[in-house]
Amino acid sequence: MLNTYAPDMDKLIGFGASSMEGVGDTQGGFFTRLGRKLAGAGRPYECLNHGIGGNTTRDMLDRLERMRTQLPARAIVLLGSNDFPREKDGEPSRRVPLAEYAQNLTKILHLLGGPTSIFVSSFAVCPRRTGIQPTIFLLYTDVALKIAVSRQMTIWDLYTDSQAWGDRYLADDGLHYNDAGHEVIADGLMRIM
Repeated sequence: MLNTYAPDMDKLIGFGASSMEGVGDTQGGFFTRLGRKLAGAGRPYECLNHGIGGNTTRDMLDRLERMRTQLPARAIVLLGSNDFPREKDGEPSRRVPLAEYAQNLTKILHLLGGPTSIFVSSFAVCPRRTGIQPTIFLLYTDVALKIAVSRQMTIWDLYTDSQAWGDRYLADDGLHYNDAGHEVIADGLMRIM
């Protein structure tokens, strides 16, 4: 059912980085799982996954204009944490300062946001394995949630929810979700949609 179009289908765009792409999952990621669940529930969507691993919001802006050809569509936006500064970072120049992150996200959600779209904050990662400290994660997450609210999107504060789960849904890298984590996210999105 994924990536096929029939007149009775609605379009669902997934936009983000590796988490949206499905990294860490043997079944294609939460977006693929969600597409199957929606089709099984009699709610078929043409599901278009625009998750690209490693992307920061700078990279996403570079490909944002191409999204216009896919609109109108409902969107699920989950950006991940590639923008966030981290300790002992081998690529500090790739990280995006908070003010620039806010500007980039505002532009992204200007196009993809709105009352029919969903913004999902990033899942809590393992600070020890990723070098991303919770205080930094929270700063970026708070900014993102405020921008999503201003765009009148449906919001899932996955960061807050996932803090109670510990590491059980994280892949070995401490940055991506494992199969069980992708399933939890797909189920959560089914409840929201």
